[in-house]
Amino acid sequence: MTPRPRTRSRTKQGMRQSIWRIPSLFGQKRVSPATLIILVLGTFFLYSFVNQLIRQAQLEQFRAEIRANVARLKSENASLQQSVDFVESNDYAEQIAREQLGYARTGDTVLMPTFPDQMVTGTVTTTTSNSLKKTPLLSIIPPPAVATPEPNWMRWWHMLRGGTQ
Repeated sequence: MTPRPRTRSRTKQGMRQSIWRIPSLFGQKRVSPATLIILVLGTFFLYSFVNQLIRQAQLEQFRAEIRANVARLKSENASLQQSVDFVESNDYAEQIAREQLGYARTGDTVLMPTFPDQMVTGTVTTTTSNSLKKTPLLSIIPPPAVATPEPNWMRWWHMLRGGTQ
């Protein structure tokens, strides 16, 4: 007599048992529902922990960016404060008086450029220890004889009419 092959009938009882069986190298091991619940909770906590680590890294990067921005703003504020200090000083007032108002100190040599087609008139102001002194400056250069150019609209008119006048 030959041994009969072992077969198992697939009944509802057999299906229920086969769901909870996980194959192993050492044979069939049974997994209890409590083990599955612990496995699911462990996976959830591991996922939450990894998300917290990623969030912490992002916050540290944001914090470093904010610190760099604060350092940049502090240096910009320091340079602006230096500018304010210079603008409020007497040196700035003297510079503006020289550049925009045309003032000069006593003993300074004032050079005024002259252009051939312009007439330059004005005064040069020099300062003494207690007062300002204005010296008239007059440089009249006759403009060269240049024919008055024709207005632009008239040149267009002649060009569009096709003739010259």
